[in-house]
Amino acid sequence: MTIYKTLKGKQASLEENHFGKGGEGKIYKIIASSDFPNHCVKIFVDKRVITKTKKELENRDYRIKYMILNQPSQIETDKIRICWPIDAIFENNHIIGFIMPLAFPNSVQLYSLCQPKLKQNLSSDWHNTYDRSMKTGVLSRLKLCTNISIAINSVHKITDYVFVDLKPPNILVSLDGKISLIDCDSIQISENDKIFFYGSVATEEYIPPEGKNIDTKSTPIKQSWDLFSLAVIFYQILFGLHPYSVSFKDMNETNNSFQYRIRNSLFAHGENKDKISVIPDLHYHYKLLPKYLINLFEKAFENLKFGETGRPDTEDWGRAFYESVQNDTWIGNGFSKYQTKPPIHPFTIPTGKSRTDISSSPPKAKIHWWKALLAYFIWFVLCIILILQCNS
Repeated sequence: MTIYKTLKGKQASLEENHFGKGGEGKIYKIIASSDFPNHCVKIFVDKRVITKTKKELENRDYRIKYMILNQPSQIETDKIRICWPIDAIFENNHIIGFIMPLAFPNSVQLYSLCQPKLKQNLSSDWHNTYDRSMKTGVLSRLKLCTNISIAINSVHKITDYVFVDLKPPNILVSLDGKISLIDCDSIQISENDKIFFYGSVATEEYIPPEGKNIDTKSTPIKQSWDLFSLAVIFYQILFGLHPYSVSFKDMNETNNSFQYRIRNSLFAHGENKDKISVIPDLHYHYKLLPKYLINLFEKAFENLKFGETGRPDTEDWGRAFYESVQNDTWIGNGFSKYQTKPPIHPFTIPTGKSRTDISSSPPKAKIHWWKALLAYFIWFVLCIILILQCNS
């Protein structure tokens, strides 16, 4: 057991072995105490820390102190936990780690629920709870989206904070839909449009169209950036694939990336759908959504029409998901595989055909030789009969 003094003058006793680790540190549970029930410590132990300059160490200290003094109003409820710095531990006058709430027990990465099917290593309870082909599974996912909206909203209420790299691996979820936000210490921090700390490098699948050629470590990022990432996550939770997972005309190795599709507005149901050649079947469940949810996704993804300032915020999403749960008749029996018949897209290649099988010219008629021979024989017989009648 290791004991540390905290920034607020308390003591934290840590378990000997870490239970998790991230890019810059390892996570240790705090032995239960009245000061820190259900809390843990992230200690910076990455090798890069050794080479940090005095200025870099001071900046890290200031970042953690700022976050401790400027916490979201709700970092722990019965449904959400934001793993946010609430205190810090130090050595040699420098912060070496920070204390934060533990994630809900028995949680998994949200990424597990963003796939077409749940992994087999998850128990049957997970499969039964989040099965999209059942009404109860769709409802569980909608409630999950509601809780994520609440958690992100709690951070966004303090306008100084932008996640920048909001993605499913940074969200943990329990079987009953409780949400834990992790890796919060890498967010962008600003005040009155002055950037104190830039965010981390973003993940391309969640970067909005305006993110083209932007260096997140040197450019101020607006919360609308997070709102695009959030809409992508909601779409993945509901349907099991990225909203820009499509094939398009003139697709090749140089433009086959999510960032290309996002920058060129190739949302599966968006304003440039005429440029799309193939749409995976899972996208067609989108048509089952109530109109108010479809409107929110359109505002989030149709950048040419609505722009980055037109994206729905966390309160918009929270109200819409709550309404969709309260009035759930639209769900029917769930998102069954053949519940909606996909419309035939003008550029969609029929199943079982390749591009080389499809010709722009009409097919040539097939001529059967025996039919031609029979017709000639009948004609010949008729001619003989006619000659005999004339001679008689």
